[in-house]
Amino acid sequence: MRSGVRWSASDIVKPSLPIPSPLVFNWHAVRRMMVSAMHCKTKPSVPLTHCPHPALANSQIIPSMHEMGVHDTPAVIDYILSRALSTELYYIGHSLGASLFFIMTSEKPEYNSKVRAMIGLAPGAFLGNARSPIVVPWFKALAKLQINSYSEGGLIFRTQTMQELIKIPREVMPRSRQMTNIGITLCRDGALTQYVCLHLMSLVGGFNDFSVNTTSLPVNLGHFPNGASQKTVAHIGQTVMSGRFSQFDYGRNINLKKYGRATSPDYDLEAITAPVALYYGDNDLLVTPHDIDRLFSALKNSRDRTMKKFYTYSHFDFLWGVNVKSVVYDYILSVIDTYT
Repeated sequence: MRSGVRWSASDIVKPSLPIPSPLVFNWHAVRRMMVSAMHCKTKPSVPLTHCPHPALANSQIIPSMHEMGVHDTPAVIDYILSRALSTELYYIGHSLGASLFFIMTSEKPEYNSKVRAMIGLAPGAFLGNARSPIVVPWFKALAKLQINSYSEGGLIFRTQTMQELIKIPREVMPRSRQMTNIGITLCRDGALTQYVCLHLMSLVGGFNDFSVNTTSLPVNLGHFPNGASQKTVAHIGQTVMSGRFSQFDYGRNINLKKYGRATSPDYDLEAITAPVALYYGDNDLLVTPHDIDRLFSALKNSRDRTMKKFYTYSHFDFLWGVNVKSVVYDYILSVIDTYT
């Protein structure tokens, strides 16, 4: 992003600039949290900093974005602040990375004071107007299966039995060498099938003909999709179906035991007081302008809230766009400068 900082669209930034320093989440970094509980149980050699909260690591609970927002994200922030000897940082989140911020600060309002400013790129919260013809039906289908399995199982910890019945793995669409090789072969420059790759990507997150970097397409698709826990995908599916930004819906019987009510509670976005900037594209098929307007209105207690539309931008342009540095990242740096 600037001198002394290694910018990466596929990892958590490790900065050496004056603190408070930026913390960047995106799908690839978040994916590590999605399956971290399983990795920590099956691979004791995994470093402690890559493991989730002990309450998750030592249980059979399959994490959803709620657990990542309530346990993992605060742990990452506390770790960075302790190492940086600082009390504040900047949080930049793309898509689900932004969702985790909203979950964290609504469920644990004390973390508002640890974030000098939050910048959300295509920030996911309300998804009721998502219109991707590939992703939306898939999310909804898995959400329905997940609800049925929990309802019939009766207890959260009996999910494993139902997974065996409906044949859904704990990790959905994991990264594999085969898929990486297919992406490299079919999507490279000069391949007759590259247009098919571009068309599939446009059906997932929208299309921007002016921002497509075809040369890097095989590299990007070598890291996407990169796996998610089935419960996370189901949780997103529930968000799409209901139009609400709420905790995981286990079905009426378990909701009554877990939440004391028949429906899952909404996240209290009014508890968010940290400054928030929402950046979105009008060609995004997943996080639409209408849902961004709704999110902006819900963040009414933020000390400083702004939103900016990037015309022609799609969901993935904020990560992979050929002009993303000059159009988005340089602008982000100018915004950060106003808070320093």
